[in-house]
Amino acid sequence: MNISKDVIRDLLPVYVAGEASADTRALVEQNLGSDPDLRTEAEALGAIPVAEVTPPAILEFSSLKRTQLLLRRRALLVGFGYLFTTLPLALSGRDWGPVWFGAPAVRLLSTACIAAAVAGWIAFLRNAKELFGAGFEPPHTRGPLLAWGFGAWWIANSAAVVVNDWIPRHVGAYRWAFLLLAFPFWLIGLKLRQFRTFFAPELDRPPSLLHDANERDDV
Repeated sequence: MNISKDVIRDLLPVYVAGEASADTRALVEQNLGSDPDLRTEAEALGAIPVAEVTPPAILEFSSLKRTQLLLRRRALLVGFGYLFTTLPLALSGRDWGPVWFGAPAVRLLSTACIAAAVAGWIAFLRNAKELFGAGFEPPHTRGPLLAWGFGAWWIANSAAVVVNDWIPRHVGAYRWAFLLLAFPFWLIGLKLRQFRTFFAPELDRPPSLLHDANERDDV
């Protein structure tokens, strides 16, 4: 089968870049061996330096501002989550106040607080995911690991107390059940590298222009 010179020219960039398959390389090399003009073009193409992509300063500034915003939001969400996780513990077992819909208002309030806490922690996990995509990782110390573990236990304990207000005498069983349900919270933090353990899985970070540029600068 005769291959036109134009087809080989179209394959030269892939061949020179080293991204061609074995069959394509064999085809190009066969034609280069019999055509001096194509061989000259291939040599000239290979001599062209590949320009490195340098992110503009505005992109670096924008990325920095976004990361700062995510970190501030992280602090706010942690405070929000712990506040509304702790309130049900303070309100538990109290039947004072008016009665709404056949139940003490304080019990309804504690239930609303735990619902707000769950929403806050979900928003916190989303924020952690965005920080992971931006290349942020906390220090590799025991602090983040203990914080995530304590957070999972605190959520389970608070939820167990609220449920026990509605269906009493089983708070211990509720606590263990909710601790199992809170385990994914801790596991998500592990997968997002928000803390490290001896068995932490290695995940590929989402591609980033700034991340790639920094890697090239370190070479």
